[in-house]
Amino acid sequence: MKKIIDIFQNAFIGMTKVFRQDYLLHFFVGMVIATPMVMFLSPMEAIGAMVFIAIGKEIAWSQIYKIAASWQDVVFTILPLVFLYAVKIAG
Repeated sequence: MKKIIDIFQNAFIGMTKVFRQDYLLHFFVGMVIATPMVMFLSPMEAIGAMVFIAIGKEIAWSQIYKIAASWQDVVFTILPLVFLYAVKIAG
């Protein structure tokens, strides 16, 4: 478990140097959403739900706040699901 925490901590430190804080916020909110999905849903159900949530959020915010939807936000919201399944498969 300590090794996994170290991996995420090092990844976070590296990401703060490369990505905007907005993308990191999407990543960590995606992590919170993806964690129960990985534990309780099949991979296809989790991927479908996460894509629906991420795209739906971008469409809703673009309509409410009159801002352009960002595909990078969608990617950074879905990315934790990929990481969690990789850890689940490897473990």
